[in-house]
Amino acid sequence: MIALSGITKRYGAVTALDDVSLSIEPGEVIALAGENGSGKSTLAKVLSGVVVPDGGRIEIDGEEVRFGEPKHALDRGIGLVAQELTVVPALSVYENVMLPVMRGHATRIVNRRELIARTRALLERLGLSRIDPRRRVEQLGPVEQTFVEIAKALVTEPRVLILDEATSRLSAEEVVSVLAMVRELRDQGLSTIMITHRIAEMTTTADRAVVLRDGRYAGELASSELDEERLVRLMVGRDLKAKERGSRTDADDQGSPVLVADRVRVEKEGPEASLAVHAGEIVGLAGLVGAGRTELLECLYGLRPRHGGRLEIGGAPVAPSNVRGAIDAGLSLVPEERRGQGLIVGDTIENNYHLGSPPWYRLVRRRRMRRETREAIARFGVKARDVLAGVSTLSGGNQQKVVIARSLSSSPRVLLLDEPTRGVDVGAREEIYDIVREQARSGMGVLLASSDMTEILGVADRVLVMHEHAIVGELRGDEITEDNIGLLSAGGRKEAS
Repeated sequence: MIALSGITKRYGAVTALDDVSLSIEPGEVIALAGENGSGKSTLAKVLSGVVVPDGGRIEIDGEEVRFGEPKHALDRGIGLVAQELTVVPALSVYENVMLPVMRGHATRIVNRRELIARTRALLERLGLSRIDPRRRVEQLGPVEQTFVEIAKALVTEPRVLILDEATSRLSAEEVVSVLAMVRELRDQGLSTIMITHRIAEMTTTADRAVVLRDGRYAGELASSELDEERLVRLMVGRDLKAKERGSRTDADDQGSPVLVADRVRVEKEGPEASLAVHAGEIVGLAGLVGAGRTELLECLYGLRPRHGGRLEIGGAPVAPSNVRGAIDAGLSLVPEERRGQGLIVGDTIENNYHLGSPPWYRLVRRRRMRRETREAIARFGVKARDVLAGVSTLSGGNQQKVVIARSLSSSPRVLLLDEPTRGVDVGAREEIYDIVREQARSGMGVLLASSDMTEILGVADRVLVMHEHAIVGELRGDEITEDNIGLLSAGGRKEAS
């Protein structure tokens, strides 16, 4: 149905795509896999008309086509759900979903009732009847906005749907719904290209996986060959070391905790939360999306007001009312959304690493700043051509390592991590885990909030589970199982050990 051959794209001295070819048959699901920076998103943008390639050709039904802008690809039946959402917050859900349909209708009278009805029918088809089409998108959470973006891509009934990290913000249950939708659309003849770092999504849904490495075609695997070991070997070009498990199963003998939160309330009328993190310990904070993990971390860090309770760091009571107070007390946070909360995407790596430094430091210590930044990116393995390069030129994994490096530059006693590997490829993920484990070995306390079950099981020494903004259980040692975490997350009780 569609054939891409010899696609090449360069950005200055950087070759994002080098002679890549890909064929797409009707009614098939292709997993486009590879590390961050391998060229997956660039290839998706070429196919959807967002990026014009420097070389190569695209054919649809045997006819060569040239896309100068996204609407040209849209008119030929190619829909894209981009990694960064393109919804318009001030518009309603139905206005966002119908934007592709309304191109060229600016001077015509439209039937709003008809548009609302079409949007509602599409949302119901996706299992989203809970979303009111008339509601403004800015009133929705990130997860619901993702579904609005998917609905907008489907409203034109495309022949090919490209999902670029569309499930990265979704919970396990919501991912299951999206994958079921993909399989249903396949049965109706629609082809899907899935870009995802979650290997389970590829193995359960894709008909084949096409792997890119360093902008080049690295190989592909049929559904019968799809497994984690083969995929990882193609993606990174080597075998990854076996996953480690935290060595501690009991924190009681670790002395005084470095962080104590006693009966802390995030909301005035909300439940109390109490926890402790010991030096050298990685504590996992698990729970479903909306359980309150992010809110609790932001409360500890001074981003949200704390309603009562007591907070201690290193045995001393603290009451940070803002971020500066939290940093001075020995806390540091890696936020959930690196691009929206952790980075100034239009600025350099150097300036992003020194965010928070006083203005005089930037004026007087510019040479020292540069040296410190270079030392940091070398220490944390950030792959960048120069510290003066824009942080936007980095892959997602390298951007995340810049955020982590800056968070550690203040030498905190406690590191708070919120979804630290979201949208990060398997190779960079292991590198981030190594950084976290190294900090714990040096005596730092780590509180890691994640909706990735594999991450919690593989990294945490002890697990706290949240449900409806309350900590409802604690798991240690052999109690740390997927079943126990799932039961507690849903409001149940852990199995007897």
